[in-house]
Amino acid sequence: MDEFGVATAASDTGTFVVSAYGDVDLVTAPELETELLDAVRLRARRVFVDLTRTTFFDSSAVHALLRSGERLQASGLHVGIVCSNPNVRKVLEITGVDRTLRIHATIEQAISLIPAGSYA
Repeated sequence: MDEFGVATAASDTGTFVVSAYGDVDLVTAPELETELLDAVRLRARRVFVDLTRTTFFDSSAVHALLRSGERLQASGLHVGIVCSNPNVRKVLEITGVDRTLRIHATIEQAISLIPAGSYA
């Protein structure tokens, strides 16, 4: 198993990037979900989940991502995913995550496509 970690950074006022690296699975998915849901408390308007350095993403991770994404969107936040790993992206597409949350190739692309003042 690759070492797991998650970190949140503000890229501008109201925009938060939650980055996960390593394996996101049954053990680590709750930590990712908690970090995402903290965005509401931090007064985010946009949240991007950066999976660029994620090496494994199982069904527990998919459920955590969908649950937190739905809650963030219900709170009026825009939520997007950044994923350039073809294996992780395939999981997101097979499970239909891409029909609920928009997937971008790079964080720069994600930020440029969604204006800072926009909402879900």
